[in-house]
Amino acid sequence: MADKTVLDAFNRFDTDRSGSISRDELGEVLKTLESSQWDDASIDQLLTAADASGDGQLQIEEFVKWVFAEEQAISAGAKGKFRLRISGCSRTELNGDYVQQSEFYYRRPIFHCIENERYLFYHGKRQQWQIFSRTGTYASARLKTFRAAHMPGDGITWAVWKTSKTSGKKNFVKESQMTCSAEPPLTPEEERAKAAQAILIDGKDVFKTMSYELGNRTVYHQRSERFLFYEEPKGMWKIGESCVFGKPSLFTSRPTDVYSPDLALWIDEAHGGKMAVVGLNDDDVPKGFKFGLKVRAVEDGWKDPDFPHNNDSIGAAASKYKGNRWLRAVSLHPHPALFADVEPADACQGTVGNCWLVAALSALAEFPSYIKNNLFVTKKISQSGKYQVKLFDGRSNRWEIIEIDDYLPCTGSGGDQPDLLFANIPDGKMCIALLEKAFAKMYGNWSALDAGFPEIAWFHTTSCKEVFYYSTTYLAAAPQWVVIAGEGIPVVADYWDYDKSRQRLGQLGEGAHFTEKWRIGEWIQFEKLDGDGPDEGWLKYYSNGKRAAKRTAANDICIMQSNVGIAPEEAMKACGASGSDKEVLETIFKKHSTDFVEPEEMWQKLLEYDQGNYLMASSASTSAFETSSGIVQGHAYSFLHALEIEGIRLVCCRNPWGNEVEWNGPWSDRHSAWKANPGIAEALNVDFQTEGTFWMDFEDWLHVMGQLKVMNCKMPSKRGDFHNQIVEEDEEEQAEDAPGEDGEDQDEDAGRPVTGCSGLFVDWHPARTMEEGIVLYPEKDYTFQKVPAVLLGGTYIGSNCWPTAGTWTIEYQAPATLYVWAAQGQFNGGVDEALSADGWTAEAAEGFCGGALSLNLWSKHFDTGSSCSIEITADTMIGGVIGTSPCVQF
Repeated sequence: MADKTVLDAFNRFDTDRSGSISRDELGEVLKTLESSQWDDASIDQLLTAADASGDGQLQIEEFVKWVFAEEQAISAGAKGKFRLRISGCSRTELNGDYVQQSEFYYRRPIFHCIENERYLFYHGKRQQWQIFSRTGTYASARLKTFRAAHMPGDGITWAVWKTSKTSGKKNFVKESQMTCSAEPPLTPEEERAKAAQAILIDGKDVFKTMSYELGNRTVYHQRSERFLFYEEPKGMWKIGESCVFGKPSLFTSRPTDVYSPDLALWIDEAHGGKMAVVGLNDDDVPKGFKFGLKVRAVEDGWKDPDFPHNNDSIGAAASKYKGNRWLRAVSLHPHPALFADVEPADACQGTVGNCWLVAALSALAEFPSYIKNNLFVTKKISQSGKYQVKLFDGRSNRWEIIEIDDYLPCTGSGGDQPDLLFANIPDGKMCIALLEKAFAKMYGNWSALDAGFPEIAWFHTTSCKEVFYYSTTYLAAAPQWVVIAGEGIPVVADYWDYDKSRQRLGQLGEGAHFTEKWRIGEWIQFEKLDGDGPDEGWLKYYSNGKRAAKRTAANDICIMQSNVGIAPEEAMKACGASGSDKEVLETIFKKHSTDFVEPEEMWQKLLEYDQGNYLMASSASTSAFETSSGIVQGHAYSFLHALEIEGIRLVCCRNPWGNEVEWNGPWSDRHSAWKANPGIAEALNVDFQTEGTFWMDFEDWLHVMGQLKVMNCKMPSKRGDFHNQIVEEDEEEQAEDAPGEDGEDQDEDAGRPVTGCSGLFVDWHPARTMEEGIVLYPEKDYTFQKVPAVLLGGTYIGSNCWPTAGTWTIEYQAPATLYVWAAQGQFNGGVDEALSADGWTAEAAEGFCGGALSLNLWSKHFDTGSSCSIEITADTMIGGVIGTSPCVQF
């Protein structure tokens, strides 16, 4: 009977009777349990902890261990901290210990190697594990498997991006000696032993370890009687005047479970900026810098005599970093580019609090052709390092050409892997960092850019002097809510305590009113005002992708619109000013008119501005109720989109820090609303990355942020078309102007009609331009001959070996015409018949061959979709895919 009970329970999850429980099957059952508070994050964590085989599913043995609590950590839903060790890679900077993080990517854990600042993560669309300096498109190494990285399956090996010995070209080259192994997690004692002996806060305050612990972690003490400790109930590090749980704090980290405070993320909420929290070694030497660059040798370039390479050009921020040095931007990346496919994510803030400028440049990067055609006089990488940039100067009331060199200040520490002090150059793209330098020269130094207003940056980059301001306030002292779900909302005892979070107190009925005491993500600690249900507890105001409660304060919300003009000659006084400097601001911003706007009218305005390609920026509320929303108070964000899909109103914003500090409520990156509304996810083509971009429900945006600035000018190109606007390829510019190269960490199949191939355990070439004589099979030195004209210039993805039997999946960006070829004769394996039956058209390809192998060519046009599959038998030779939409020239 016991066996039957277990099998019945297993079969309840295993709905497709495959013999294993997939992640989706696990989630569907757990979310339907009457007392369940399982969300996507906890389900992902459970599967990660229970999946001992690493195949992404639960087998019967793993299921039994979970159900019968043979593994306490699994049955309690504890978050495992797994470590994977990469070794044997020829690129030694990729080797190291990768520790599991709290974030996920494509529903798989992200692993981070802090020593080398690399991430190991799973790319679901490509069905492969990748290593790179951040999650997303690019890869330094890849492992093509859907299983765990440390147990990929027989015959599956890593491939590393480097120069191939056979072809002499950069490619993904197999490395059989490279391995990934699972290491036992460190014990708390081992974790504490690795914690920093001293902590440096913002370059001036030193905290030393004490002889006792709190929250199972080391306590630090400063001579000014301040303490740095871990408050276990809330899962965060704190700085306070007393070392007691629950007492007010001066600063707190973001929620984390790390054992050393220098590994946590710290934010100064009062000033809207990141805090530099650095670990010190036994000699009080900083050891916690996150080095992400590697210097390579280049010739000295032109040096601007009017903006010298010293602390005068840096300003007050120079005191934070001793012994800084100036390095050419082209020396900081193996493949420097001036523009490439510049996009909003490339605008990342440095150490100066110029979020106003970086947020403005991020919004401007939605229109990259404008940056290249209207702001840069210099259109290509300059060998001498001299660049000319155009900015509008209100003092002369005209566009001025600002001449700069390409030297950027970097940290003195780090050897050949320093940090940039200011704007970054992600993937070698220099234009944002050089734009920031032009602003710094115009204003005197980088530190002069500390604090400001996005509209001033847009004034300098567009010459527009008219701005629309929208500011929202709501009247309730504590936000008030009403239950709108017909079935009511389940209430649990607590959010923080695991056992109490599963203890259901009852149901708050439809129409019940309550006040908000605390909010974290979609969870609210409430106190009931009226209606049926418990008087207090915790609930989720979003359920199954829909609102279960809404703010009644929305009826009382006040939205004020002001039309404001910028006084050109006074504009530069805005830098360094704050909202409290009323006399200064009144000389800069001249208010023409003021009116009140209803929420519905506000929404229609957002749609109009988005579709009209206006520049927009938003800022966060300073309400005490928003401190745990993931939004930094008083901080400037780019406002990118407003869309209404399937009756749901969504807005998209971006944090200029370009990291994981994002909104954590409904429609955040890992929120269940995306899965509950797959049509919305598909329509928006969401590909979540830790880059600062996030979506919000419009009502949440009104209350959590609600401050909007719109420049009254329409940009000359379509918003968001940043992958198609830059006409000239930076690869050509590099060959002409840039110094030598030493390898690139990127997967070149991004942003082209054919984006990937998978299946059959084939190691694929990255995308390249199809041409006569291109290498088809490097190991046998086969090349294409007599290539049909229709293929020339298209995007080619090919294989290093012939596929075995199975399913071959081609990924593409519609609309696209795809071409595949197959061997003639005995190795055709019936593929011609299969393609013909599936609607593919035979193309004239007389003489088309790869080495000694004659090839048939087939084509099919796709107006929609993103992938197609072809079944292949063992005796088939099929060699790759070409995509044209139309034929792309490189």
